[in-house]
Amino acid sequence: MDIGGAVKVEYWAVQEGETGLLEPEGIAEFRAELSKNYIGQVHARPGDLGGLYAFSVEFFTTFSLHRFLDLIVDGVAYDLVKSGGDALILRPFLAAYKALKQRNTGRFSRIHIDRLRFSFQDSVVVIHGLNANLVLILERILKTLAENYNHLLLRSGERPFLISIPIVEDPAEDRLCRFREFLEF
Repeated sequence: MDIGGAVKVEYWAVQEGETGLLEPEGIAEFRAELSKNYIGQVHARPGDLGGLYAFSVEFFTTFSLHRFLDLIVDGVAYDLVKSGGDALILRPFLAAYKALKQRNTGRFSRIHIDRLRFSFQDSVVVIHGLNANLVLILERILKTLAENYNHLLLRSGERPFLISIPIVEDPAEDRLCRFREFLEF
């Protein structure tokens, strides 16, 4: 087993009876596939309201964000980053997620990744609303972040401790801050 880091997946599922949950078809296989490549957890939470089967995924790695992005700029594939003892391997997760989504195209068509969080040693990157082609969008986001990371550094050299994608600029006169996360109600 080649461990590619750690992953935690949480989602809301329809409650069935007093104690059961209506799980997506193939969730046991999804868990098994992840356990081959990651230290991790997959948890469903009971919920009968909105957000059902919207996955919240968090990857933990010993990489610093700066080192990870340097490797991407140097041409290392974003889904298979490994350097020495550090690893953030996304390829097995992406394959398991794609298989789970395909098995549930009818009944659980709402399966999607609502929030993807990367916890690096020095920073956290949170990506919201990845409903479309996950692989294409994620690759574009990480390459763009890698190309523009130096613009996020302060004059003092301080690096960002949290990067949230996407953000919007609030043009209101009475705004609390210039940039913020997009809110949905």
